[in-house]
Amino acid sequence: MRSIIFYLTIALFSNCGGQFPEKFMNQKQIEIQYEALSRGFFENILISEAGIRLRIDRNNALQTFYKISKKDWQTCLDLLEELNPEDLPTLKAPTSKRFYDGAAHAVLSIEIDGQKMTTPSFDHGYPPETIKDLTAHVLELKKQCFSKDKRGAQ
Repeated sequence: MRSIIFYLTIALFSNCGGQFPEKFMNQKQIEIQYEALSRGFFENILISEAGIRLRIDRNNALQTFYKISKKDWQTCLDLLEELNPEDLPTLKAPTSKRFYDGAAHAVLSIEIDGQKMTTPSFDHGYPPETIKDLTAHVLELKKQCFSKDKRGAQ
């Protein structure tokens, strides 16, 4: 009797087991990171499906994690679909204020399944046209997180 139950259990799990890998094979680990810094300013925004991590100091002593809504995450994915991550390293900055302390240096990185692509440095607030919408969305999410802190919610 035990051997029948044992073999039925193996047959049951082996038949169902084939479905799970297909379901998760299309899932990708995606992270969007925006970092801006100058002599007296630092911010690092890391966005993934799990949430948003904000760091405002270079030593990682001040970091906060916020949950992200499915709608906001889907907007990030939609904006990512509009660009080719392999083109990020070749983007040209539209302005040069960062060279004379007129703006903080900023970079945008996208990591997909462990492969990281990063833009060259550009002026914080003045991204290359190709990533303008994605950068604006990332900064808007950061702004929403800070407004949550002011209300006392997280």
